[in-house]
Amino acid sequence: MTEGSTTYDAIYLSPHLDDAVLSCGGQIFRRIAEGQRVLILTLFTQDFSTSDVSEATRTVLDLMSLPVDEAMAIRRQEDLNACRVLGAELIHCPLPEALARRDAQGKPVYGSLSQLFGPMSFSDFPFVNEVAEALRGLPEAKEVFAPLTIGSHVDHQVVRQAAEDVFGTELSYYEDFPYVAWRRFALQKVLGWRKKGWRSEVVALEEKDLQARIDAIRAYSTQLKPLFKGEAGIEKSVHGWARKVGGERLWRRV
Repeated sequence: MTEGSTTYDAIYLSPHLDDAVLSCGGQIFRRIAEGQRVLILTLFTQDFSTSDVSEATRTVLDLMSLPVDEAMAIRRQEDLNACRVLGAELIHCPLPEALARRDAQGKPVYGSLSQLFGPMSFSDFPFVNEVAEALRGLPEAKEVFAPLTIGSHVDHQVVRQAAEDVFGTELSYYEDFPYVAWRRFALQKVLGWRKKGWRSEVVALEEKDLQARIDAIRAYSTQLKPLFKGEAGIEKSVHGWARKVGGERLWRRV
C-alpha cells in the first residue's frame, strides 16, 4: 500500500465505501481546489464469499438491491466515481467488513444487524491489529482523519481504534454523517456532555463545496435509498446539517 515518498496534505480513513465522502466531501473538495493532495483510504472493500453468506448480510444487500457476487465490485466503482467528482486520490484496502468477518470457529463475528451498532466483539480485537498494520503502510501525511464513531458502527470503532494505535494524539476526527444528524445526543455519547479534552474546528464551506459533496454522494447510487430515502433527500440532509454546525465539523484532542 505504500506510495513511495509521496506526502499528502491529508489522508481520510473511510471504513466503508462512502464514509469519508459522506462526512467530509465538502472540505476534501475545497482542499483539492486549493492545490492540496488528498488521499482517501477505504478499508473494508473485500468481496463477500458467495458460498457462505449470513442472513444479516443478505438483508443488508437486499436493502441496497445488490447481488452478493457483484456487491462490492459495484460499490468500489461507486467509490471511485465519487472520488473523481472531488478530485481525491483513492486506495482500496481489501479487508472484510463486519458482516463478512468470522471468528476462529468460522462463525460470523456479527450475526445480526443489531450487533453492528453495539460493542466491538472480543473476537474482533485481533482484527484491529490487522487494520493498524495496513495503516502503517500509508504514505506520509500532514494530517490524518478518522471517524469519531458517532452511531457506534463496529467497523467505525475498529478503524478509530487502529488509527489511534498508529497515529496517537496526532489524529483528527470527523463526525460520522448521516449518523450525527439522525441520532439525538449522539455526539454527547461519544465526547461526553462537557466534551472535556476535546476541541472542535468548523470548516466553513461555500455553496460550490457543498454542491461538490452532494454530487459525489450521488455517485453512491446503491446507498441513496437506505440513507436518504432517495436522491431528493441528499440536498436537504447535507444542507440542513451544514447550516446547523456552520459547515463540516472536526474534532481534536487537547
